[in-house]
Parts: sequence; C-alpha cells; structure tokens
Amino acid sequence: MLNANYLTAAKAVKAIDSKGKGLWNALHSFAQEIASLGVESVREKFKEQEKLAADHVKVAMTKNSTYKVAKGKLIKAIELGISLVDAKGKPKGKTAIEEEIKALDGGKGGAEEPEEEKSNLTPAQQFAELVLAAGRLVPTLQDADIQTAASMVSDLYGQVASRLPLLKAA
Repeated sequence: MLNANYLTAAKAVKAIDSKGKGLWNALHSFAQEIASLGVESVREKFKEQEKLAADHVKVAMTKNSTYKVAKGKLIKAIELGISLVDAKGKPKGKTAIEEEIKALDGGKGGAEEPEEEKSNLTPAQQFAELVLAAGRLVPTLQDADIQTAASMVSDLYGQVASRLPLLKAA
C-alpha cells in the first residue's frame, strides 16, 4: 500500500511536472480573449485578474516564476502583433510564440540585449532587421490578420515617407 506521505509527495511532483502545460493553456486562452483590446489593456486585465486571484483563491500569481514567464511571453506577443492562434485557428504553443517573438524582436526572444550588443548596430541596421523579421512572419498570418498587418505597414510607410526630402517638397 502506498504511504500517505509518499502519495502527497508524488502528487506534488506530478503537479510540478505538469504545471507549465495547464498554466500556459489557461493563460493563452485568457490572453486570446482579450488580445483585441490592445497591449496596455491586456496588461491592465492581467493586473485585475491577479488581484482577484489573490482575493478569491488566495494565491500570489506574481510570485510564481512560471506564471510570470508565460504572462510575459503572451503580452510580448500581443505587443508585437503576433497572432496567438495558427492559420487553422488553433492555439499556438509556447515554443512557436517564442520563436516568432525572437524573429520580430531582433533575435532577443523578449529578453534585453546587453548594452554593448545594442551599440554594435546602427538604427538603420536595427530597422532593417525588424523589417526582415516582420516579412518572415507574413506567411504565418491568418487571413483575418492581413488587413491589420497591411494597415500597420501603411502607417510605417507613411512615417518613413514623411522623412524623405523629395516627398516633403512635393
């Protein structure tokens, strides 16, 4: 017969082994529901829910590193305009989202680069890297996201074009 204390230990290990999967899926679903509100609203919604969880469930979500990493990745994805679902409408996994963040975030994957690495690239080089990374994501966009992407590219073009001397004079 399994010892009661050992059973408790086994359940704790099982929970540790599977905590990322259940947590990621639940947070992903939550983020997907609110992603259209914009990144600042998403941050606020997360804060609201963290307070409610502290009151109702008596858990300090912000003290859990697995939670903080998952939340950070989801918010970063929304900030960068990365869709949380694939072309078939199925939720993207953590690794897929991390790879897209890395591609769009200049290879950083959401982490800050050391200052010396940042200083090696000129603003023009950084811009070129980001544009290339965005271009690599175009084939992965859902049809519903294409209009938003086109609008964002148009806005960016407007910003760049406004700096061209020939267009200012015309």
